[in-house]
Amino acid sequence: MTGRQQYVKCLYGRNLIPIEESIKVGSFCGGPYSFFMHKSRVEEHKESRKLFDQNDRNCNTCIHLQRVKHKKEPTGFLTGICKSTPINHPYKLRSDGTMIFHPEDPMHMACYEPRNP
Repeated sequence: MTGRQQYVKCLYGRNLIPIEESIKVGSFCGGPYSFFMHKSRVEEHKESRKLFDQNDRNCNTCIHLQRVKHKKEPTGFLTGICKSTPINHPYKLRSDGTMIFHPEDPMHMACYEPRNP
C-alpha cells in the first residue's frame, strides 16, 4: 500500500467516502452482492430494510412464523409453521404440518405482520 487514500461509493449518498468511514453491507434480495455505506447511515439502512421486508411480506420476517429446525437445503428453502389465524397462505402443508418457503421470495402474504414493527 502506498499510503494513498482509498474511497468507495456510499449506497445512500452515492458520493465517494473514505473507506475507513464506511461499513460493508450485503444485498437485501440475496446474491453475492455487497455495498458500502457511510457509518452515519446505519439507522437509514435499518429503516430501509424494515420497509423492504414489509413490502415483500415474506413469511421469513413475519411474527406468525414458527421456525422449524431442518437440514440445510442447497436451494435455501426454509421450513416453518404458520401460526396466523386463520392460516391464509397458498402453500400445501407437509404431512407434519410444516410448509417450505424461500426467504428471498416476495410472497405478499395477506396474513403478514412484521416481527419488528
